[in-house]
This record gives sequence, structure tokens and C-alpha cells, in this order.
Amino acid sequence: MGTGWQGNWQIQRTRTILCPINCWQTSNLRKHLGLEKQKHSKGDAIPATHGVDGVTLAASQFRDYLPFENSEGRGHCWQGEVIITDASFTVIRRPLLQRSTGLICKPIIGGANSSRR
Repeated sequence: MGTGWQGNWQIQRTRTILCPINCWQTSNLRKHLGLEKQKHSKGDAIPATHGVDGVTLAASQFRDYLPFENSEGRGHCWQGEVIITDASFTVIRRPLLQRSTGLICKPIIGGANSSRR
């Protein structure tokens, strides 16, 4: 067994497989794909709040905004193909926990701490 933490190796491997993109690139690709992001109410359990960026990041591996040059001029265009289909969507939330369980516990009448009241 190795003595070091193996997470560094996993992070380096992930970086060779996936190319990180900037937030403005995510926004541009999201708009190009026609995906709308809901920014004002993040508590809604809908894809526009939670799933859009994940779909966009996945699509970024198959679409590129590349420069071109031809007889008509030069510029940039989208290359590659992504077809987005409908799928079921569920938001899984972790349970709400108090920082201190003492705040939600009710004292027992006549218990060990009854003299502190």
C-alpha cells in the first residue's frame, strides 16, 4: 500500500481526461445550446436551477468554439454535435441538521439538568 494520499493522482488523471472551462465559456455554451438557467430562486427543484450547468459541462467535451479562416473572412464557429433530450430529474437534498443537537432536545422534567433553569 502507498503511504501518500491517492487523491492527487486522481485529480491529475481527471485533468488529462477533462478540460476545465471558465464560467464565461459555460455561459456561452449554455446560451448556444438553448439552455436557460434560473438564477433568482435557487431553492426550486427544477433542472433550470440545478442541472443546466452539469449538462453544459458534459456538452463542452463534444462542442468547441474554434477559429476558422476562409475566402469569406475569418472568425469563430461552433464545431461538434450534441443532441439534448428530455430526461427525468430529481434533486436530492441532504437533511437539515442543527449545529448543536442540544438546541432541538427538550429537557426532561426533574432530570439531571433541571436545577439550571
